[in-house]
Amino acid sequence: MQTKRNFILLIIVIIMIASMVGGYFFMGWKPTTKPSEETEEETTSSPSILFGADDYKIEEKLEGKFIVIEKVGFTAKAPKGWRVEKIESASLPSSQYWLEMFSPDAEMSEKSKAILEKGCGIGVSAGTKDKEEIKEIRDVIDFLQKHPEAKTEEIALGVPIFPFPSAKEDNYKIRELTGCQGVEWISSEESIFGQPTSVEIPIGNNKLISLNTVYPSGYKEKCLPIWNDFLKSIIIK
Repeated sequence: MQTKRNFILLIIVIIMIASMVGGYFFMGWKPTTKPSEETEEETTSSPSILFGADDYKIEEKLEGKFIVIEKVGFTAKAPKGWRVEKIESASLPSSQYWLEMFSPDAEMSEKSKAILEKGCGIGVSAGTKDKEEIKEIRDVIDFLQKHPEAKTEEIALGVPIFPFPSAKEDNYKIRELTGCQGVEWISSEESIFGQPTSVEIPIGNNKLISLNTVYPSGYKEKCLPIWNDFLKSIIIK
């Protein structure tokens, strides 16, 4: 059934985000409106497609290093001294990319090279998204504007979306950016993965910008201000 499939996708995506600072969350916001009990048929939707390598521009200026994604009118300043890399997905069809940024002290876990163990990291991805999924994100924004203190369960009733059971401690809020609004998802902290956070920014009726970070255990105090400064640097025209 569609609902079960969405639950599985959501769980997979959150594990990906928590274990790797990259563009995976872009793939994860799936329509979660409950199907009727009478007709639980699979619905067709357009696949999520990340932009190509050439759509992500890294520009060196006197003020620092800037990320530019012209297709969505996005400009942001990379944290000072951080390395910026274009990453091609090996698991998605065709050439689809996102950006990863890491602080100089960033280290991946020896047990799993996909888990950020030390330092800070930020992922940036953008691409096309199904119109119904974009609408759902906008519905969440509209609901949070009216109910800014709403908990996950209340958002689920008001939109409605379906959080899976372990997401009760997660928080959603509106993130104001220069030129637009996004939904910020703040997860509860996990002992292994740290604390993942993301901001989903709908553009038009079929494009999405996803920003995500993970605070490894003991690094939130250092990484949170950098994350906030990065978000403040964003301009969307």
